[in-house]
Amino acid sequence: MIFDFETFINESSLKKLKDELHGVLDKSGRKRMRQELKDNIITFKFKKRNGEIRKAHGTLHPSYLPALRGGSPKPERQMVYYDLDKKQWRSFRSYSFIKILNIKPIKDDEKVKKVHKPEDDEEIRKVHPEHKIEKSEE
Repeated sequence: MIFDFETFINESSLKKLKDELHGVLDKSGRKRMRQELKDNIITFKFKKRNGEIRKAHGTLHPSYLPALRGGSPKPERQMVYYDLDKKQWRSFRSYSFIKILNIKPIKDDEKVKKVHKPEDDEEIRKVHPEHKIEKSEE
């Protein structure tokens, strides 16, 4: 079940999703979690490598993400998300996932407008010198 921007998540649908995505994320759970992160802002808990329990507030919705600069592929069981509190990319291992605490659908009026900055082009060129950056007409 995918939520669109107009869908209101009521208590029963939130409970159902929390029940489905609870504990270790298997392959289908990882896929579902990625999709939910693309469509929503999710507050969830996972266990860090040092044993500390971390509460995260993240998303993969394009309007919240910084300019992508490339990077190395992540192991299959590693879940990557953009942390909205720290304003940085973060990840956790799917077997350390604990549970979803809250889901906030992203509505059209809450979307962040990306502002193109010339310094973003320079960062991209450093990582991928073969890429040609074309100025977009806005």
